[in-house]
Amino acid sequence: MYNEKLRGIIPPAVTTFNEDESINEELFREHLQFLLKSNIGGISIGGSTGEGHALTSEETKRLVEIGVEEVQGKVPIVAGIIRDSTREVIEYAKAAKEAGADYLMITPVHYFKPNDDAHFEFYKTISDNVDLPIIIYNVVPTAIITPECMKKLAAIENVIGIKQSGGDIHALNRMILELPKDQIIYSAVDALLYPTYALGAEGAIAAILTVLPELCVEQWEAYEQGNFEKAKEIHYKMLPTWLAMDKHNMPARTKEVLRQRGFNVGKPRSPFHPLCEEDIQEITRALKHAGIESVTERV
Repeated sequence: MYNEKLRGIIPPAVTTFNEDESINEELFREHLQFLLKSNIGGISIGGSTGEGHALTSEETKRLVEIGVEEVQGKVPIVAGIIRDSTREVIEYAKAAKEAGADYLMITPVHYFKPNDDAHFEFYKTISDNVDLPIIIYNVVPTAIITPECMKKLAAIENVIGIKQSGGDIHALNRMILELPKDQIIYSAVDALLYPTYALGAEGAIAAILTVLPELCVEQWEAYEQGNFEKAKEIHYKMLPTWLAMDKHNMPARTKEVLRQRGFNVGKPRSPFHPLCEEDIQEITRALKHAGIESVTERV
């Protein structure tokens, strides 16, 4: 287990599927090696970008195993878990730990509207059953973790921080101010990474990192070095790409960006589907704005 504080750029890997929607392990290894070429702080497997909602526990375990093999101890592995019962999450978490995961990243349940007590019991039970550091993934619209709730969750032994998503920079701001200093706030506000770093986020776990890892690392390092103008310049270079991704059918959009960058990462799992020509051209224009020539443009 990693003892150093997990911070910096932590891209969430996509899951590479064949035409029959089985996992293509060779392509997954190639994808991980692409991410590792940049000075990243870790890799997340099985999160939203990895279509974790559609993965079985056996598939999650296998993907983590491959991740451990590919990173060779260079960076930690964060296993994403997106399930709707405490029992299921524990099953997935135990499988991920057995496979060698260093951290867990867990969403609240997606159905109903748990109150703060239910959130606490959910994460406390998981922590009691699986001894790995837990990052709470605050992304479910019907089960939002408020700053008040997160202050309670921070008391759970294995909870080390929160990935603040959903575009709510206000909640992220309050959490940085109000949570205990040992809690880490990760940004998943893809369109506002630079401002969240300025507020105090200690890194990011977000889809834009997956498709533009080198630019995201360059931006993070520029910010860390106090080169704020450069960090802001990169922000505006990347923004159109995120705006082209942040729409319906996002798994397909993410994979299309990577395809246009020359990486075969397969199709998304059903019910997601390939993009129409208009969406493809929007991504092509966005990549050009970022200074990246797309495969589509070259053809």
